Amino acid sequence: MKNFNTTELPNGTRIISENLRYLKSFSLGFWFNVGSRDEDDTNNGICHFIEHILFKGTKTRQARDISNEIESFGGEINAFTEKDQTCIYSRGYKTNLESTFAVMADMLQNSMFNENDIKNEASVIFDEIKDYEDNPSVIIYDKFEELLFNNNPLRLSILGKRKVVKNLNRADLLKFFNKKYCSNNFIVSACGAIEHNELVALTNKYIYRDFNISNGRKKVYNNYIPKTSIKNRNSNQSYIVIGCPTYGITNKKRWEIILLSNILGEGCGSRLFQILREEMGLAYQVNSSINFFSEISAFGIYLSTHPKKVERCLDVINKELAKIRSVKVSPDELKRAKEYYIGSLLLSLENPTNRMTQAAQSLLYFDRIEQTKEIIRNIESVNQGNIIDAADHFLNELNLTKVIFCSNKK
Repeated sequence: MKNFNTTELPNGTRIISENLRYLKSFSLGFWFNVGSRDEDDTNNGICHFIEHILFKGTKTRQARDISNEIESFGGEINAFTEKDQTCIYSRGYKTNLESTFAVMADMLQNSMFNENDIKNEASVIFDEIKDYEDNPSVIIYDKFEELLFNNNPLRLSILGKRKVVKNLNRADLLKFFNKKYCSNNFIVSACGAIEHNELVALTNKYIYRDFNISNGRKKVYNNYIPKTSIKNRNSNQSYIVIGCPTYGITNKKRWEIILLSNILGEGCGSRLFQILREEMGLAYQVNSSINFFSEISAFGIYLSTHPKKVERCLDVINKELAKIRSVKVSPDELKRAKEYYIGSLLLSLENPTNRMTQAAQSLLYFDRIEQTKEIIRNIESVNQGNIIDAADHFLNELNLTKVIFCSNKK
């Protein structure tokens, strides 16, 4: 990340780029610090809906033109909505940077928000929600975070509820878009065969709309109470997530929980994988993960198993959590966890889209670029005592929320 350059325009829009001279392609992202956490129960799903509608056509381009202008030169364009952010992104050959930028800028500023398109796209989103609900390994995390963050907007799902999405209309989408998608929460991020001055010039040339200015986002305050939810589902397997809220991405202690998760359930060498799968044969899928937000995160241990093995799996997990709270990890195990994380980080940064993403999110979360060397230094500074402290603070059995989808099939 050492070759990056940044520019802030008078309206607060920030531009960041990293030139990788060995590439002949670019990755370009338009990022807004807007996501489902900025919604409420009356409009949940509106950010994701807007993301879809931006692809439905502008004053000068039909939906087909948008994809054709990018894909006809071998490029790609897509978008995603998260709880913290929304991003439209593309990849392409270096000679197509301006044409790609022009298409994305047109989508952002001149989308028609046509009523017929909105009606049709609502049907598409319904199908997306149904697909999501048919996948217990995915939907269980929505239920998990709904319980963890039950008193703040992070509980809201990204896709929203069908009954809410059904009632969203053109006026609703435009009002939300004009209010929330602002110049000073907008970032243009690019990585690859790109010159920074060119990116600034393209932004000044093609981003001409007078966006509003954001007053900032309210911080979330979480009055966490552990809960257990058990539901029956018509599936062959039972699914489990166990966890709790932990440090946010802006907290300097997040490195401790990252390595704690790594030791417990990330990778084939992790404790839970080795015990539950390799030694006892109780589960095919088992892992731990952290979903980071600005002020808070969701740490969860996930597994799927035969319905008759659920109690045994829970017992093993509880014993391992008790062990890691009381016994220091060995120097070799901590070293393995650090090397696993650092190696995964460095491998991910060989992908220009990942570099573009990391640069944008670094600005959104920290208002600066978090250097790779700085990340490695922070990981290396974590010691055995830090791991016990983090485990003791968060992983007491009485502090954990459990979501279990029980199979109806015995």
